[in-house]
Amino acid sequence: VKSTRINNLFEADDSGGFRADTITGSVVALAFDFPAGYEVAPHRHRRAQLVFAAGGVVTATSRAGSWVLPTARALWVPPGVEHSLRMTGAVRLRTVYFEPAAIDSPLARSEVLSVSGLLRELVLRAVEVGPVLRNGSPADASSALVDLLIEEILSAQREPHEALRLPDGRDSRLRRLTDGLRADPADPSTLSEWGSRVGASERTLARLFLAETSLTFGRWRQQLRLQRALELLAAGRSVSRVAGEVGYESLSAFITMFHRATGYTPSSYFGGSGR
Repeated sequence: VKSTRINNLFEADDSGGFRADTITGSVVALAFDFPAGYEVAPHRHRRAQLVFAAGGVVTATSRAGSWVLPTARALWVPPGVEHSLRMTGAVRLRTVYFEPAAIDSPLARSEVLSVSGLLRELVLRAVEVGPVLRNGSPADASSALVDLLIEEILSAQREPHEALRLPDGRDSRLRRLTDGLRADPADPSTLSEWGSRVGASERTLARLFLAETSLTFGRWRQQLRLQRALELLAAGRSVSRVAGEVGYESLSAFITMFHRATGYTPSSYFGGSGR
């Protein structure tokens, strides 16, 4: 499971096809181990995918935005949705692929799911039993495992869709602003100050943020700081240090923001408790 051969299944082949898609089966479970900083280029697959990290943190990005996934969270990716992955820390990725017909009522859009203890154990067991869990027949030996896994996925608590998502805009001026903030989330510059840098008025930038990201400038920057905070916390940094690194002078203000956005305190988020 941890071999280079298996990891290569995660990459595109010479024709641009997704290697894991070559495995025959309506439900397929695979394990991939990646070093810190590893990036998987944008790709898509014919199956739906449950992206779950048993260790480390994954940041997933699609045209809809980006999501940070610590070990207590998983991402459901519908079939055909292009996405990329970036690893924070050494990541033990455990993922399950579902043909569209394998689930009667699949999730229609990308969703961040809260991973219960049962869902975690089911995914880990699926990887142990796999890679092919079901070959199209409900009578397969692993049928009960698959049925329970699907039930847990569909009933899992869904995180607020906007809480962990960071959408990008298309306008070049807006992208220069957002790229600058991504490079330094703690930058305290106002929208007016950014306007003088990128060649647009404050009003124009405010309009672009709402039109292209559905967020205000302040909310977008807060989302960015939350995402960066999650990655830094996952890397083992203290809450007080992370608060300063993402631009909060007050630790209490950072904790309040974090709790409002996720329903958890920074110290309890990764354990999945404290809601």
